[in-house]
Amino acid sequence: MNTLSLTELHEEYQEVRKIKLSNEQFTAFITYYPALLVAKTDGEVDEKEWSLLQGLANHIVAETLPSNADKEEVKDYKELFFNEFKYLIDNLDIWDRKFMKTLQKLLNQRPELVETVSGTLYALADVSKGVCEKENTMIEYLRSELKIKDLGKNICVTPQISQSKATRNPSWLAFLSYFSLGL
Repeated sequence: MNTLSLTELHEEYQEVRKIKLSNEQFTAFITYYPALLVAKTDGEVDEKEWSLLQGLANHIVAETLPSNADKEEVKDYKELFFNEFKYLIDNLDIWDRKFMKTLQKLLNQRPELVETVSGTLYALADVSKGVCEKENTMIEYLRSELKIKDLGKNICVTPQISQSKATRNPSWLAFLSYFSLGL
């Protein structure tokens, strides 16, 4: 399989799913894709994992929509991203290779996103009852596939999408810390 460019995958995904995402939104979306694989590793996504995935969906919206966006639009995009996470979890067989190959290429081009990917893997694995053996195996596989060095789990998982929006939603870090610490 040839590796699709980010633009090609973005266009294909939008066409298949009949949705419209900006380049910035799709970049954030694909950055969180490996976390979906970790969530599904043990066969089911539990309540805490769904909560963290909802938080990731909300974070994409906070980082990619203008601060003056209409409340209804914000709500609609939060729901859209969460539903797309659900769709991908149910359709890994269709999208996995495309997303993984394209993400690998993206991480080579944008190494500042590596910490986001790695940190999100560990946060999702740790959110329920700590990192189980299956999740650890999946994380090691994903790190190998994506050529991610061992960055450890104590790293920033806020997407580095745009410097101007980096501090717009500081409550996100508290949210993620809450789940990562299993509180």
